[in-house]
Amino acid sequence: MINLLIIGNDINLTKQVLKNIPSEALIACDENYNSKIAKVLDIKDTDILFVHKNNISTFKSYSSKCTKNRIISLAFDENKKLSQRAMQSINKLIKNSISEKKQKIEKELQSIGFNPDQKGTYYLKEVILEVEKYSSLKIPSLQTKIYPIIAKRNHVSANNVKNCILNASNTMYCECDVEKLKKYFNLPKDEKPKIERIIHTIINKIN
Repeated sequence: MINLLIIGNDINLTKQVLKNIPSEALIACDENYNSKIAKVLDIKDTDILFVHKNNISTFKSYSSKCTKNRIISLAFDENKKLSQRAMQSINKLIKNSISEKKQKIEKELQSIGFNPDQKGTYYLKEVILEVEKYSSLKIPSLQTKIYPIIAKRNHVSANNVKNCILNASNTMYCECDVEKLKKYFNLPKDEKPKIERIIHTIINKIN
């Protein structure tokens, strides 16, 4: 999950920022630096996009709590348009963040025995990234909401995505270390974890 805290009170400028953020990112947006919303976000792990220079005091109060040093001061031209440099900064930050997240997911999948060469492992990684966009603790329906998104992106059917993931999961379970799997998923006995449990567990471990 990527949290972007947009500090500023001009909704039009805020919208310009949002338009330049790739759809892969989950956005928790505080458009008017509302303190109640800000407290909900984990400021220490927040990517801060500073919109208005006249809000420098607010910016400083947030930036002092940010430990990841991923803070961008956005520049707008005389026509109140995002500068090319600002757009490049946004894209670079998001791409780097998504790349880091993909690497973490791949590492977790391989640690429990998923074969990186199987198509289903790739689809499962994409599914995890997609599910992570939802702030709700309840995983959305994979069959009706998530698989169709992954299928469309990869020019296959939703059933193909589902079957490939199940095949990869079956292979993992057949070849896995049972005790390691029980510990990883906190299972009381030897059983194959459901896809939803795999997704939920990995999301918790990488955040």
